[in-house]
Amino acid sequence: MTSSAPEWDLVPFEVGCARCGQDLRGLTDPACPACNLEFEWTDVVPLDELQCLQCGYQLRGLQEPRCPECGERFTWPEILEEVSRRRQPLFEYRWRRTPLRSFARTWLLALRPRSFWRRIDIHQPPAVGALLLMVVAGSIATWLILSMGLGIRSWLAVASNTPVPLRIYLPSDLVIRIGRVLAYLPGCDFAKTYMLWVAFGLASLLVFRQSMRKYKVRTVHVVRVWAYSHSFIVPTVAIMFAAAGLVDLLITGDLVREICNVLPVVLFGFASWSVRQGYADYLHMPHAAAVAIVSQIVAILAMLGILTIMGDVSYVGMLVREALELVRIW
Repeated sequence: MTSSAPEWDLVPFEVGCARCGQDLRGLTDPACPACNLEFEWTDVVPLDELQCLQCGYQLRGLQEPRCPECGERFTWPEILEEVSRRRQPLFEYRWRRTPLRSFARTWLLALRPRSFWRRIDIHQPPAVGALLLMVVAGSIATWLILSMGLGIRSWLAVASNTPVPLRIYLPSDLVIRIGRVLAYLPGCDFAKTYMLWVAFGLASLLVFRQSMRKYKVRTVHVVRVWAYSHSFIVPTVAIMFAAAGLVDLLITGDLVREICNVLPVVLFGFASWSVRQGYADYLHMPHAAAVAIVSQIVAILAMLGILTIMGDVSYVGMLVREALELVRIW
């Protein structure tokens, strides 16, 4: 049910459309006259949720940015950001207070793109710095998980000498073996590949500048879609890959190769799905599926080009061969 327009004489802060910046003060219909974005007035002007950051006093109806209860001075953007923080348990809003808990919870939420993008309103301001921090944290986690997984697998293979099923040898020279595991960190081809994919994922979405101008979409909102669509699937897949390496060693199978065949499809599919949901349900842009698929194709082609320039030609060839094999099977 659409909420009624606020009493504008009780609104002491600027009210603008999150997508195009159009001034919404004085309007009665919950739709932007410039870009036709539809919204709920309670999302744009949450008068009943304005509370003092210090004592929690209800600030509805105040004009001066100063709490009459405790005397604390504030700015209205700070108050509105606190409203978003209370509404959403996301890392970008709660990273200062509960970084690990909010990161884990955001991770789980972002792995369900359909429900995730429907719960975020475009008028909840993106915290770009926190979003970039989230991507960096996810990238570091991916690098460590993949590299350590490969290193531990190599370590166990050497320790056991032969891949005996369900047999793990405890190392006597722990320090030396940990060093061997860490030696995989700078040269993990899979980690480099996925980090490049994440970086080009953002660049490929920002290529559509004409569409962004046409539908009055801001860059910060595209960054938010990219951050949640790319940063959490990569460490998830990394955990799958590392676990597959250990299981492959223990059961003497060819599980790692099979996982490597599936991983590109999983990454492409999940990122495309999440970007599509973000553009459709969050940005309210048409042709969301086409934008999602084309952006992923551009990102993958750019990633392969950089790997070739970097000299990882053999790795690129392996990726191409695996892709052609998948196409042949399908």
